[in-house]
Amino acid sequence: MKSYTKYLLALLLVSLGVRIWLVMAGGQFFWPDEERYFLSRLAADHLLAGNFKGSLFYLHSADHFLFKAIGVLPALAESLWGINDKIPSLFFSLFSVVNIWLVGKLARRLGAGERQALLASFLLALSTTFLFYARHMLPYDLAMSFGLGAIWVGLRRPNRARDSILCGLLALATFLSYNGYWVLVGFAFLTHLFWNQKAAFKESLKQAALFGLAFAAPLALLLALSELYAPEPLLQQFLTFSGTITHGVFYEGWSLPFAFLWYAEHLLFILWLAVSGYWVWRFWAGERNPELAFGLAGIAFVYGNLVLFSVVLQKFVVYGRLARQVVPFMCLLGAMALERLWNSGERGRVSAMVVVGLLAVQAGINFYPVIIQDFPAEFRLEVREVRLTLDPGEFEFINVHFIHPFSLAETPQDRPFQLVLSRPHPLEYLPFQYQGYTPEKRAYLRSADISMKFVVYED
Repeated sequence: MKSYTKYLLALLLVSLGVRIWLVMAGGQFFWPDEERYFLSRLAADHLLAGNFKGSLFYLHSADHFLFKAIGVLPALAESLWGINDKIPSLFFSLFSVVNIWLVGKLARRLGAGERQALLASFLLALSTTFLFYARHMLPYDLAMSFGLGAIWVGLRRPNRARDSILCGLLALATFLSYNGYWVLVGFAFLTHLFWNQKAAFKESLKQAALFGLAFAAPLALLLALSELYAPEPLLQQFLTFSGTITHGVFYEGWSLPFAFLWYAEHLLFILWLAVSGYWVWRFWAGERNPELAFGLAGIAFVYGNLVLFSVVLQKFVVYGRLARQVVPFMCLLGAMALERLWNSGERGRVSAMVVVGLLAVQAGINFYPVIIQDFPAEFRLEVREVRLTLDPGEFEFINVHFIHPFSLAETPQDRPFQLVLSRPHPLEYLPFQYQGYTPEKRAYLRSADISMKFVVYED
């Protein structure tokens, strides 16, 4: 086994280990969106009972359709081993690790050497924004894997017909897993057609047709079956669901990605910004290579569309989970900068190792609050023995729930009480406050005492 392959395998195993640790520590079903997995469980139950139509009934909705369908797999495992939230959480956390591997594969396909590709994967492995969703049953990492996979397949040169078909199918899987990553779908299509393309117009037209057929045919079939047999057709659900991404404010679309990534990544984000600025300057100065152009194009396409459809067109509000689409492209540019620094001489190699070491330390600091986070379900278990000795009116849980963007934290009743246990609320972790909260709500979350408490009344 080559040395860089060994390093990559070690990186993936360590990343997997961190995610297993997170999953086993709990936190499942904290986010309301995780409740979609309940539909996967119901679909699996009906499937095992031989009721295929009943199974489809629970999957039939436009909101992240494929995520729920794929969720049937861990739900079937639960039917064998018993209901356990850790099983689906571990299953979906695997896609977070797949993304680390895919970024390195993208770097290689763009012409990077093994060391540079390893650095690209390493930078994504250090990213907290690609870690903290891993303990939850959410579609973001799954959709990202399909999206990066579509781009990777679409970049193959020389292109083959099956590449165009597979690229289209993966792009569709991206959209159906998490509708919010449609930007990755568009980027996959454009890069497949135009990236390093020396083919004749007729060949490009063929690629576009095959991609479009692979994307549209399964979707059209799905919509047609829904139109014929479902009480509420999927097409209408898609249109309705697309108008619900409005929690927050439109005008923050240009600034929210910067705030979200800063609070999540800190020094790593500063490196990304500095490197991106450097490569913009080098590109402006006339430097051209596939990795440079691809990384800059990816950042510009994702960020530009987020700003266009939020600030300008006001079609949807930008959330942190949408902003993280720029991270893989920033990692590619960061790896390219570290590789150039490494190749600049002895001092450059030392400097590159120092930078990598500092980023690893920063990642450890960034990971720490994620690893030690307490969530409502686990908080309740901590006081279970005490609670069982009390009558319902003798105690109260305060803020031990998800604080919705439109709700306020609870306050204790006006009675003397003893504080038995207190833990920081998960929403005190600042990156979580960029998931649909307005500036006013974020200000409230930061100024009010929203810590989780268990109190026992003294009278």
